[in-house]
Amino acid sequence: MKNTVVIFNAGIGALTLGFQNAGYEILKAYEPDRKVIEIYQENISQNVTACSLSSIDPATVPDSDVWAFDLTQSKAEEVFYSLTLVQRRRPPKITFGSFSASSLYCP
Repeated sequence: MKNTVVIFNAGIGALTLGFQNAGYEILKAYEPDRKVIEIYQENISQNVTACSLSSIDPATVPDSDVWAFDLTQSKAEEVFYSLTLVQRRRPPKITFGSFSASSLYCP
């Protein structure tokens, strides 16, 4: 059985690809920027919901092994909302990341 993950602030899909490459099944992705969602849908999957962290009802998030948050472009209030989601739902594992193209190394 595959491990499962829900991605918050999915961006264009870098975090999603990392989990897919590690063998995870992506149950759901959330992303607030509609233009970014178009890229995600073209490159990754249609399974992405347009919404901000503050508008997510924790009860509607699918049960998964991991919740993964990409906080690269996040403001303090989004970090607060991510912690509120975690506190209200208490997923088994959580990862917070901050990824940017400038931090990637490609030999």
